[in-house]
Amino acid sequence: MGDCRDLEQLALDVYGRHSLDPEEPETSTKLARLELGPHAVTRGELRRGAAGATATVNGSPVIVVARRLSPEWANFVTGHELAHLLLDRAGLPSDEESADYLGAALMAPRAAVLRLYRHHGLDVARLADEVVGTQTWAALRLGEALGQPMAAVSPLRVRVRGPESWEWGGEDGAPILHKEDLVYEFIEMKQRSYK
Repeated sequence: MGDCRDLEQLALDVYGRHSLDPEEPETSTKLARLELGPHAVTRGELRRGAAGATATVNGSPVIVVARRLSPEWANFVTGHELAHLLLDRAGLPSDEESADYLGAALMAPRAAVLRLYRHHGLDVARLADEVVGTQTWAALRLGEALGQPMAAVSPLRVRVRGPESWEWGGEDGAPILHKEDLVYEFIEMKQRSYK
């Protein structure tokens, strides 16, 4: 993944180019249309269950978002696809993790997340509602913006955000769990359940 500071700066650059306040979240669709043109985002049917894709139509990039997605997921997928285009334009690696990070930062730059945190604390439901994002998005983005460890656990995967290295546990004799251990232990547990 690219450097988080570079990715945060790319999001700020988009807001700055269009005279938008980085303390006020904008939808990814609005940002994509400002960056790429008024017809830059459309909803449609995609093959193999894909959530989003980018195509070139009449020489211009178009982000196609699966019609079946909720507004919250569509907002993130649009940001993710826009992030791929912005990363390519900036000459930075356009891997999935970088696109996820930048897509989330486009939905709400760090300044917006900090403002929302001052108003709502760690209430991820309220943060998600204000940004039109999922609660998973809100929890992970809080970890990124606050530099505090946050994890979103689902049956298929663990996503962890926060400082580069951190520990949980160690209280009352509990073992200390490092960031890398959390993901590794989850993978091991998942593999055992399939045997």
